[in-house]
Amino acid sequence: MAAGSASEETIFDDYSPPSEEKQEQKLPDKPKTHDAGNKGSGSAVCESWSNAQVQQWLCDSGLSHVQSAMEGYDGPCVAQMHRLSQRCPEYFHQALKTELNLDLLSVIKLTIAMDKLFK
Repeated sequence: MAAGSASEETIFDDYSPPSEEKQEQKLPDKPKTHDAGNKGSGSAVCESWSNAQVQQWLCDSGLSHVQSAMEGYDGPCVAQMHRLSQRCPEYFHQALKTELNLDLLSVIKLTIAMDKLFK
């Protein structure tokens, strides 16, 4: 046992408790809320969109074939769809296929367009 305790002493010889400075870690700042002046925030851009603006965005994104499936969608719906895609991606993609009757290529293109919008 003497040998074991000697080795334990050598293991902890170099140990020193963290200084108080290291223990007081600054919490990260809260993420900035999206505002109209923040160009990188897709939610600020699309939250106020009308249905017509969503339709135009779909057309501009090469998704004119998806316009009829998303006929009643406005900006807040697009923002919620994006949040859903981040929180529950499997459900989101399945819903696009079953609820909106989109094929896989359309699902992929819509997801890419939404990712670009929210970057």
